[in-house]
Amino acid sequence: MSESERLHDEAALAFLRLHRMWGKLQARDVGSLGRLMSQNEISRGWVLQIVDEGVGTSEGEVTVGALAEGLDVDPSVASRMVSSAIRDGHLARGVSQVDGRRSVLRITHSGYVLLHRFRRQPRAVFETVTKDWPPGQRDEFAKLFTRYVDEMARIRGDRRDTGPAD
Repeated sequence: MSESERLHDEAALAFLRLHRMWGKLQARDVGSLGRLMSQNEISRGWVLQIVDEGVGTSEGEVTVGALAEGLDVDPSVASRMVSSAIRDGHLARGVSQVDGRRSVLRITHSGYVLLHRFRRQPRAVFETVTKDWPPGQRDEFAKLFTRYVDEMARIRGDRRDTGPAD
């Protein structure tokens, strides 16, 4: 096995380990994070992320159907997620400006607060994990990892959020 093949195998296994560890991340593991988001908040964060990106529609108006598509879930599951988010004050239903018969989803102020936390948590993990890396290596890893994820999204046909991930 060549050195390149060995490195590629290690990278593939590292992605599997990363996926498993991310789900089990605890506040004690990453001290700078403070209180980590609950699983419910993370699920809600994904809903808000998809709505904010405007995934599934050329007009940027997200319906429950577009949300289901963006989350890769059944429309009935997406509908329950939306009902819960509306009940908790993170989403509101509005009337489409393109088609007045259609109901669209809008993020509330409370929803944007949660979305900000959702987007900050991975950044805090990145900062903590790479804090002892030379700045050039941190930057290069960030560029390559972003490129990797963008390429995965392109292959899947997903739309990429072009806005800042504050």
